[in-house]
Amino acid sequence: MSGDDFLNFYVMSTLSKAGARCGFNMQEAVSRAQINVEVFDNHLSKLSLAALRRLFEVCEAATETAYFPLVLGDTYGFDAIPEVDTFIATCATLRAGMMALDWMPHIVHPALRIATSDDAFTFNVTLRVEGDEPAHPGLVEAALTCIVKFSRMISPREDPLREVWFQHGPQVDPRVYGSYFGVPVRFNQSENRLVNASSSLDKPLKGGFPSLNAQAQLMVEQRLKKISEQGTLTTRIEQLLSLRTDLLGAKVDDVSALLDLHPRTLQRRLKEEGEGFAEVQTRVRHDRARKLLHETDLDIEAISIKLGFQDRHSFTRAFTRWEGVSPAVFRRPQALSQVTDTRPALR
Repeated sequence: MSGDDFLNFYVMSTLSKAGARCGFNMQEAVSRAQINVEVFDNHLSKLSLAALRRLFEVCEAATETAYFPLVLGDTYGFDAIPEVDTFIATCATLRAGMMALDWMPHIVHPALRIATSDDAFTFNVTLRVEGDEPAHPGLVEAALTCIVKFSRMISPREDPLREVWFQHGPQVDPRVYGSYFGVPVRFNQSENRLVNASSSLDKPLKGGFPSLNAQAQLMVEQRLKKISEQGTLTTRIEQLLSLRTDLLGAKVDDVSALLDLHPRTLQRRLKEEGEGFAEVQTRVRHDRARKLLHETDLDIEAISIKLGFQDRHSFTRAFTRWEGVSPAVFRRPQALSQVTDTRPALR
């Protein structure tokens, strides 16, 4: 499996629900598509367009009861960022809710490019997929279905959708699309587009709650910023080492194998992020050492073993280099205030 392609458990939950509705087991499908599931990651999934193509192909072949891309789009929920649901539910108008379209590339897939335009009669949402690999038609169909789902959630009394356009041809009986969308669906068009009646955009919505909506918007933007910071390989390694303390003294080959990366690939990607494996490992060890010395009564020998050092002398030398004092001195309450803000830079 490629170490660059992975699903976290939030997205896996949505996929599992969609798979169940289509009559197959998603765990088996993900395995056949050669995609990793990383339960220790708390940021969003990362799938290349090639991996998504494999996944859609496997899922469509396994489907017994429904058309998978439409089911996936209709099932999709923002489990990893529940504030999005709050934002959508409390919009004062459909136009205000369209702001959520700006978040889709960050939440669904970074290759998605969404644009809007409106005139006196229509409000159009266009979607294209940008990348080195050709996108599977199912990705476009699932993304547009997701937009339609949440548009109808915002404005349940008056559905603004009038037409759906796809650049590709029908992947199943065209009546399947018509049955779901309930409007004319046109294929082999110049672009992927949702055509909506602009008259619905500014009508007040029953669920409008402006103050809560503004707070939800702020929380979504803060969450997306945090997720973008967590999406680095550096953070993934830090998370892994924090959860698997037995790896604190491990070689780069052992850690790269768990991340399903070649050691040279891991080192290259860390270098691109301005890091090195030894630096990341040392930083986690150092942080863990401080916590163990502050928060436990373990003796120095036991802490040395937990941190993956050969013996207490190796740990003492390393800790003294990090903090400027030995572990024993650092642990003394009266010494703590003297060393907290005067630590030398890690080398």
